[in-house]
Amino acid sequence: MKTLLSAAAALAFIAAPASAATINNLFTFTGPTASTAGTNVFSGLARDASGTLYGTAESGGANEGGTLWSLSSGGTFTTLHAFSANTWANGTPIIDAAGTLYGTTVDPSGSTGGTVWSRTSSGTFTTLHTFDVGGGDGWNPFYGALVRDSSGTLFGTATRGGANDLGTVFSLTSGGTFTVLHDFDGANGSNPYGTLIRDSSGTLFGTTYDGGANNVGSVFSLTSGGVFTTLASFDSSSGFNTYAGVVADSSGTLYGTTQKGGVHGNGTVFSLTTGGVLTAIFNFTAADGQPFGGLIADASGTLFGTTVNGGANGFGSVFSLTSGGVFTTVASFDGTNGFGPQRSLIADAAGTLYGTTVLGCLDDCYGSVFSVTGGTGAVPEPASWAMLIAGFGLTGAAMRRRRVTAAVA
Repeated sequence: MKTLLSAAAALAFIAAPASAATINNLFTFTGPTASTAGTNVFSGLARDASGTLYGTAESGGANEGGTLWSLSSGGTFTTLHAFSANTWANGTPIIDAAGTLYGTTVDPSGSTGGTVWSRTSSGTFTTLHTFDVGGGDGWNPFYGALVRDSSGTLFGTATRGGANDLGTVFSLTSGGTFTVLHDFDGANGSNPYGTLIRDSSGTLFGTTYDGGANNVGSVFSLTSGGVFTTLASFDSSSGFNTYAGVVADSSGTLYGTTQKGGVHGNGTVFSLTTGGVLTAIFNFTAADGQPFGGLIADASGTLFGTTVNGGANGFGSVFSLTSGGVFTTVASFDGTNGFGPQRSLIADAAGTLYGTTVLGCLDDCYGSVFSVTGGTGAVPEPASWAMLIAGFGLTGAAMRRRRVTAAVA
């Protein structure tokens, strides 16, 4: 398996936990009355070279269809775009070297099937594709981020629709040509939610929530030539049902999370070797919490993720899992610094982690943006990358120099 690439550019490094870390609340969405900011943050984050964070709110905003927003490193929040009514803006955005953002929406009304959109750094917003409910292109691309290659072609998944109404894998060129690359049929998986990753040969890797041999989800690959392979089917021991995609190491082993199953029924961190061996490498307990988001990794192979509940206070946590199997709760949410994180983390070159929560506080809060600082030991960028941290996808070395990062879900 070739070196794996993902939805956006690489991180220089992230940090390995050493002692207690602190969760800092950077911004709180304060509910329906904060109409310009938006409410209900189900997306992950993108980050540009200046340290500005970008995300979406599913609802609220001037048109009650959600918002696209930015949060500067100095704490200035800006609503960049208000989506139209009958829209849920819950896809995680990505950003290219020119500062153009790309993302997806879904349509809860069922009149359309959602969209793929872009917004330039100068503020030009464009709907690149509108999905057709009942058509063959799929519809409602939930949660995950798009993947963009060096030619500007976008790749993603639709959770529903297609030939069997069980979801699709699609591409959209910079010239606007939309193509269904694969129709899920249940036996080979169904209802994909997570972000894809892409290797240097153009092969895509992803997960499905349902379907597969046991009808509880699968891991798949799709070559640039259109060859689809079910790499593994989830079961009760490996864990099952996932909203998240996968990351990979230099050997081609894939890592991800499941929301259910495992020894304690609370989900797992799993690995999948190139030989097809699917293993639960960590089983979450109720005290640990349940993972909804995906993973990122540092140069030593330590994995980082979040749980939607559990931790010291029951409001969720940030965790790490070393290559040797040592699990650590890095920090716990307490209800004032946000709770209920559901998407993947991102990180900057200093080792600070960033993420979002669905709820911002204990009362009348509808999402937050947070960072995790302190108590970490930096793991510097190695000469050859041992683990891919949110990937190299966009524009290779130029993007790596800019230290631009984006989350995977």
